[in-house]
Amino acid sequence: TEPFNFDIYIQKSKIKSIFCLPIIYQSHLTGIIYLENQLSSGAFVTERIEVLKVLVSQMAIAIQNARLYTREQDKSRELEQSIKDLQEAQLQLIQSEKMSSLGNLVAGVAHEINNPVGFITGSIVQAKDTVNDLIGYLQLYREKFPNPGAEIEEKAEEIDIDFLLEDLPKMIDGMTVGTQRIRNISTSLRTFSRADTTSKVLANIHEGIDSTLLILQHRLKADHNRPAIQVIKEYGNIPLVKCYLGQLNQVFMNIIANAIDALEEANIGRSFMEVQERYPNIITILTKIEENN
Repeated sequence: TEPFNFDIYIQKSKIKSIFCLPIIYQSHLTGIIYLENQLSSGAFVTERIEVLKVLVSQMAIAIQNARLYTREQDKSRELEQSIKDLQEAQLQLIQSEKMSSLGNLVAGVAHEINNPVGFITGSIVQAKDTVNDLIGYLQLYREKFPNPGAEIEEKAEEIDIDFLLEDLPKMIDGMTVGTQRIRNISTSLRTFSRADTTSKVLANIHEGIDSTLLILQHRLKADHNRPAIQVIKEYGNIPLVKCYLGQLNQVFMNIIANAIDALEEANIGRSFMEVQERYPNIITILTKIEENN
C-alpha cells in the first residue's frame, strides 16, 4: 500500500492490502474489480491472484452475457411492440375498409332512395295542381248546376263528396311532408357516407349534428312511457372546421345517444304525465367558439 500511504481514505480505513484488476472482454474494458484487506499486509499472494484472474475472466464473460441478454430482451420488447402496433394498424385498416365499404353501401342506398323520392315529389307537385283544378271544376259545376239529378246526388252522398273535396288537398300535403322527410333522411345518409374519409376535410359541423339528429329521430319521438324529447339547438357562428368528419359525426352520435339514454334512465318510475309536466325531457345543443387565453 506504499503508493497510497497518503490517501485519506486508506489512512482512515487502515487498509493493509489492496488488489485491483481490470475486467476485460475481447480487448474492451468492462469494469474493474477492487479488493482491500484491513487485517494483514501482502494478503493477495500469487496463488490467490491467479484464482482471482480466472474468476475475473469468467466475470467478464458473465457481464457480457448479461448485457447481451438485456439487449435481446430490449429487442424482444421492441419487436413485441412493433407487432402490436402492426396488429393495431391492421385492425384500423380493416375497420377503415369496412367503414369505407359501409359508406359506399349507404351512399348507394341513399342514391337508390333519392331517385324514386325525386320522381314521387315531382309527381305530387303535378298531382296537387291537377287536384286543385279538378276541385275548382267540380265547385264551378255545382254552382252552375245545383240540381244535377237524383242519380248524381245519390253518388255524391255515397262517396261523401264534400269530405273528399276537403280531405284530398290535405292528403296531398301529407304526402309532400312524407317525401320531404324521406329526402332529409337520404341527405343525412349521404352526409354520413361522405364523412368516411381518411384525411381531414373542411366541414360544417352543424350539418353533421343535424344529420345525426335525423338519424336518431326515432329515439326522440314520443312513446308510451314519455312524450317526445325536445331538442333545442343554439348554434353559434362557427366557421368551417378542418377535421376527420366521420369520426366527429360518430362523436356527435355517441353524445346525443348517451343523452337520450340518460333521460330514459331518469324517467324510470315516472308516469307519462310526470315527465310531461314536471320533468320535461329536453336536450340542448350549444355551439360556440372559445378562445384560449
